[in-house]
Amino acid sequence: MLIRHTFIFIVRKWQQDKWQIIMNVIGLTIGISSFLFILLIVRFEQSFDRFQLDYNRIYRIYSKFEGVLSGVNRGAPTAIYPKIKEEFIGVESLTNFQTFSCTVSIPIKNTESKDFGIHDKIIFARPDYFSVFDHYEWIIGNPEVSLSKPFQVVLTESRAMTYFGKTEAIEFIGREIQYSDSLHVIVSGIVRDVSKKTDFDFTEFISLNTIEKSWLRDAFQLDSWNSVNSSSQLFIKLAPNTLSSKIQEQLPVLGRIFSKKHKNGWNNSPQLQPLANLHFDSTLGIFDHSRSSPTKSTLLLLIGIATLILFIALINNVNLTTSQNLRRAKEVGIRRVLGSTNINIIVQFIYESLILSVLSIIFSIGLVWLFVQNFTVLVPLGLKFSIMDPFIFIILCTITSIISLLSGLFPALVLSSYNPAIALTNRVNISQGSTWYNTRIRMWLTAFQISCGQVLLFFSTVVIMQIHFMLNKDIGFTSESIINFYFPRTASMESTLILKNELNKIPEIEFTSIGPPPNSGHPSSTSEFNDGAHIVHHMVSRIVADTSYLKLYNIKLLAGRNFQYETAGECLINEAYLNELGFVSPFDIIGKTIDRTHKIVGIIKDFHTQDLHSSVMPLVISSGTGNCLGAKVRGTHEGGSDINSVVQKSKDAWQRIYSDEFKYSFLDEIIKNSYKDEIRIQYITNIATVVAVLISLLGLYGFSSLSIIRRKKEIGIRKVLGSTTIDILNLLLRDSLKIVLFAFVVAMPIAYYIGEEWLERFAYRISLDIWIYFSSGIISLTIAIITIIIAITDAAKANPVKLLRTE
Repeated sequence: MLIRHTFIFIVRKWQQDKWQIIMNVIGLTIGISSFLFILLIVRFEQSFDRFQLDYNRIYRIYSKFEGVLSGVNRGAPTAIYPKIKEEFIGVESLTNFQTFSCTVSIPIKNTESKDFGIHDKIIFARPDYFSVFDHYEWIIGNPEVSLSKPFQVVLTESRAMTYFGKTEAIEFIGREIQYSDSLHVIVSGIVRDVSKKTDFDFTEFISLNTIEKSWLRDAFQLDSWNSVNSSSQLFIKLAPNTLSSKIQEQLPVLGRIFSKKHKNGWNNSPQLQPLANLHFDSTLGIFDHSRSSPTKSTLLLLIGIATLILFIALINNVNLTTSQNLRRAKEVGIRRVLGSTNINIIVQFIYESLILSVLSIIFSIGLVWLFVQNFTVLVPLGLKFSIMDPFIFIILCTITSIISLLSGLFPALVLSSYNPAIALTNRVNISQGSTWYNTRIRMWLTAFQISCGQVLLFFSTVVIMQIHFMLNKDIGFTSESIINFYFPRTASMESTLILKNELNKIPEIEFTSIGPPPNSGHPSSTSEFNDGAHIVHHMVSRIVADTSYLKLYNIKLLAGRNFQYETAGECLINEAYLNELGFVSPFDIIGKTIDRTHKIVGIIKDFHTQDLHSSVMPLVISSGTGNCLGAKVRGTHEGGSDINSVVQKSKDAWQRIYSDEFKYSFLDEIIKNSYKDEIRIQYITNIATVVAVLISLLGLYGFSSLSIIRRKKEIGIRKVLGSTTIDILNLLLRDSLKIVLFAFVVAMPIAYYIGEEWLERFAYRISLDIWIYFSSGIISLTIAIITIIIAITDAAKANPVKLLRTE
């Protein structure tokens, strides 16, 4: 009965103060939903492969290059596998495998094969793959039998159904699959799909012995020390109670063997990478064709933003609730006179706060669900939201409890401590209500809110400017209206030239070139140059292309001429390589020879072969054919040729030559996608900034409203003595502006530090000029002034008789 009466009273009370309640609910809903949404993203990214058995004992061995060739590669020389297996101590099991991407088809008797396009979740594996990663559940077969012979393949259950339809698993065994038109294998085992989040999302496991017995032998070079390819993966599982340092101490022997076999001025020192870091190392990446790696610094940044938003939402709710509830001194006085105890009053306020927090939670759940369903730019692939998730349920219950206690307990303790006689006369001095939550503390909390909003506003501005800078910086080549078509793995030189001629016949295509896109991250190797005194080696990127490459991408030739396709042994180098070799004038190096066989005939202007996280590397371009053909379309995406029509005509030409799947991409979209992580941060930061600023303004509104209540008698006296509305506005505005200015002074150093730390990841970046600070501050100040004026205008215009009436 008591609960029923309390609920009825709350409903009636909220009908009187509906706008204040709406403000509270809006602030809490926005804060909670933002926190929950960001928390979902962070938790999703951190949960990959945590289910793996012996998770902390699994490591990847990768390559670290030192000397002329420096850097890292997620792959490892294939010859390392038998060396570790035979000689290393402390290894329970190890495996190496090769990632693979190709077309897949299923031969059908008396008919054409059924094509399934290109699939990139294929690996060549040994039986010991399932010893290191022993979470797989076998439906039919086992590793020792199903992967022991060449031309065997194990499929996941869903992949088998994709190829052969829904049927009994036993009927999949013995079926034939064709890879890349000429590699025929037989299904020898079926494993269940891994339902949990994993980066090991492979669906087809071809026996590694198949490589030695097929045309793939030259491509993968098993038992090689010299070849380091990112597709060549090596994982070890440590023996129980073995420290990773025990393995690390044994790795240098591999580097010494590499040095003996590869005397080119650089060395490979294999390193250990914990499985826990696999998902977050953007330098190494995960696997070929895997999703991009989120960095731990990005996740920490998101956690910080989420925590800040929730914190300022809670502070805002406490401030608003307190300022509203402290107006209820007379109500509390009456309840006390009628026999209510302090406990009754506290319970009443907590009930009100509980209902308000539950209402906000319900709205937050709906808002987060809408975000997850519709904002694909922000939501990682595979993320799902369910209220039945125990983690989500616990978080929501915790937030509800905190809100109920903070928002209900604080004002209840303050009001229940007043003398009923004083409360009934409305002569309560709000500024002296509680030693632990007085006006000064509310002022500091409001300043903290505003500081958080200003920090996020500044950081959001920096992110927007940096991404705009990256997407619009002159990267040294033209990317607009260029389509890249990717040849099949088995394409011959003759077929590539035929396709080029066919595409040149399409009216909408200006010209074409065979060669990889300029920003595609080209292979690196050492170069040799004889400067007359001694031979020097440098690490260079290499591009193999035809003579129209410079024209297609509008790459500027600074000196000399383009190489001639019919003349072997000619090459171009860029400015970065020119400087590495110690030449000042580009004309001084023309005619010199690198690698003993390639004559330098021209110097090209530097262009970015990778995104702006990395500096421009020395580059060599020589004649030849690659795996890609670029086509310049007349006009632009916005105006000119119909892109869809060009793609369709190109596809028709492709299908006259190749049976493989038609693959293409737009170069400008590839460049934009290389900053996907930064663009996601931009979206999240922008939303967080709007949320933080909005909640901060609600807090400032609440603080200003409370100041008006505290000083209403003073305002009435001043108006009686002749003060105008403008005078009153200036009086009330002064106190609130002090908070805003103080928050600005506190926020700027923090904002500068965060901005500089984030920009450090870029080799090319904007500078943090002082105008960025002041523009963010002016925006915050303007919005704050408008908010304060809205809050105090009614009081400044009020009848002084009403303000002075207290009895």
